[in-house]
Amino acid sequence: MFGIRKRLVTLGAAALLLQLVIPTPVMAEAPAIEGAEVQCILNVPFPQISGTTQPGADIEAARLFFKAADQSDFYWVPMTREGDRITAILPQPDQDTKNVVYYMETVDSSKNLSRSPEYKAVVVLREWDCQGQKIAGTFTGLKPNLIVGSTAGGATSVPLGFVSTGIIGTVSPDGMIAAVGRDGEQSAVDLGSLVGDQYAFGGGIAVLADRDDEEPASPSAP
Repeated sequence: MFGIRKRLVTLGAAALLLQLVIPTPVMAEAPAIEGAEVQCILNVPFPQISGTTQPGADIEAARLFFKAADQSDFYWVPMTREGDRITAILPQPDQDTKNVVYYMETVDSSKNLSRSPEYKAVVVLREWDCQGQKIAGTFTGLKPNLIVGSTAGGATSVPLGFVSTGIIGTVSPDGMIAAVGRDGEQSAVDLGSLVGDQYAFGGGIAVLADRDDEEPASPSAP
């Protein structure tokens, strides 16, 4: 049996690592985040929330922090960037979650932090339940391959108030990455091969190497 050990190995440039483990920022003047508020989130796989930064802003990394409103601890997902638009894909709320609280953070190349206000959105089953209010988008791809970070030690791998569908990995508060199998347990999945540069603003891959091998493992082994 292979023992499980969480160990991060970086390959190539460190862009994805910068997304998952944001350097310690300083509270200084940084580009504002606008247009991030929604009032409704559909209870479907997978809600998608966007915001915009100032044109040409030198954003190095971005996260969206979220939680079910009746829970105490925030989780986070990395955000992708296209031009001045930053976008996060969230896990699906479970059937008991009535409201989701969230906010966004960005860090620029000088490690200046920008944080949006904290927002609260109601979770609804049908779009018309929003009664004309702004509603979150929905991811339309096949597999979002979500990596979810926790902000508190001992947090569950799947955020409380959300379902596990689409979550392939977690990041602990100290920056350790672990893969999540179908049964919700940690497993030796190569996160780099699954995610690629989905969460990176530039190139580079971060992969999981979490096995104490009793014998040398082939790099091409599944």
